Order: sequence, then C-alpha cells, then structure tokens
Amino acid sequence: MTKERCLVPRILFLAAAGLLISGSMALAQGVVTDVKTPPLQASDTFTLPIAIHNTSPNAPYAGWAGGRMKMHVLDAGEMDVDALIPIAGGSAGTAPPYIEPFGPRSENRQSSPLFFTAWHPLAAQSGIDITPSVNQPLFDLQVHVKNSDPSGNSDVDATFMFWNIWHLREGQFSSEFVRLEESDYILVTSNIDDIFQLHTVNSQFLFPTNPANPQDPNAHWLHIFEPVTFHLVSGLGSQFFATFLNTATLGIEHVPEPASALMLGTGLAAAVTGVWFRRRRRRANS
Repeated sequence: MTKERCLVPRILFLAAAGLLISGSMALAQGVVTDVKTPPLQASDTFTLPIAIHNTSPNAPYAGWAGGRMKMHVLDAGEMDVDALIPIAGGSAGTAPPYIEPFGPRSENRQSSPLFFTAWHPLAAQSGIDITPSVNQPLFDLQVHVKNSDPSGNSDVDATFMFWNIWHLREGQFSSEFVRLEESDYILVTSNIDDIFQLHTVNSQFLFPTNPANPQDPNAHWLHIFEPVTFHLVSGLGSQFFATFLNTATLGIEHVPEPASALMLGTGLAAAVTGVWFRRRRRRANS
C-alpha cells in the first residue's frame, strides 16, 4: 500500500534568553511571525536560542535529522551577528560554530542571505523519533546591538527561513510516495546540479542512486523549484531531504544612549526651572 507524505504540522519556537532578554514566542507553521527584543542600548549583547517544536510524531519512514536556516541581516547598522552556534539535539560542539558569518562588527555592511545547517548528532543513524510537544534546539544566535536609536524601533532588522531535515530510514518502506513542495530541498552529491539529472519512473522522481553523506564537504542541497512526487523504493540507502517550515523576522528595539538621555533630562530640567522662575517673577511684580 502506498501513502502520501504525512510529515506532521510543526511549530517553530524562538526563545530570547540571557541577561537582558527572557521569554519565548511560538511561531505557527506557515505564518510570518515578528519577534521584538526588549529595549536595548548600544554595546548590549544577547543570545537568541532557536528551536523547532513538533506537535505530532514523524512519519515512520523518516527520522528528524536537524534543521536548516536562511538568515538575512537587513540592517547591519543596528545589529551584528557575533556567532551562530549549532546545537541540534541540545548538543553544542556537534558542528563548528559560525563566527561572524556576516563579517566583523566594524564593517556595517549589508549582508547577502546565508544558509546554515544544524545536524542532529544521530542524523547519520536515521535521525530521531519526534516526541510531540518537545522542543528540538537548532541554534544559539549571538547578537551585538549598536547605534541605539529609538527612531529605528518597530522595523525589521533580520529575516529567517527554516527547514526540517529528514533522514529516510532504510527498511521502513517498500513503496511510499513523498511529495516535495516548491522550496524544499534534497541532499545530493557534487555531480548533481539539476533535478532532471535524477532518474524517473512513470513520471515520478527517484532519489539519487548515489546517496549524499552529510560529512561530505562536496555534498550540497538541491533546490526543488516546483512540486514533485518522489517514489521511495527499497534499497535507496541514506537519503536526506528538507521540508520548508516557516519564516520569522527579528526587530531590535532601542533606548536612547546614556549621553542622549542625560542631555534630554538636563534640557527638561532647564525648561521646568525656567517656567518656575517666570511664574515667581510674575507673582513678585503683581
């Protein structure tokens, strides 16, 4: 018996935590959610843990193997990314951290969107079974705030797109059909750069006969540019694919610089004092 893909609805979970920020926000699948920080000053830093929250078990033929994230810093004048640390499965050190992936703090340059991958430690061993309502950590995002100016509040300083990574489990199926949508991906070897290089049977695509290894530096993600149905048959080996999850935005909320606040306070005090002296002078002359 064949089945259509039944990978379950999922939620993306972003929790802003640390010395300056606390709390959490859940993002429904397919909904753009706007995440705002509390008011921050220049030179403040904070860590934004990013995790995926799954609401139902995964399909039996695929285990959860991690996640991908596409990040774009829209306003490099307000924030720097000091580091992005993969922590899939809650285990730091399973992959090297991305240090200053968009350039050093001093550059202030507008970035191009970049992709980042967080593999679960058990990705190569068929991934893990999803436990409903348990958050699966992906990254710790370390951010540096600069040029704090309240006029920049309520804007969007960075955008994110997220994908779940799945590992097909050999021996868990004899014939299944998986529909991949536009903007999904499959992991392929370096000699494949187009979906039409894959074999087809009865107008249905087959996964590559030469599976890609996540540890292979020449492996890459092949973009699915239109919805296609993949026929899963036995003997496929270790195959990985990524399904689109959600998008999110991040806005840095600012407070005035201490010097600006002091000048503002001094100006208000002078104005109040001037009003008091004028009223006192009028009473003395009346």
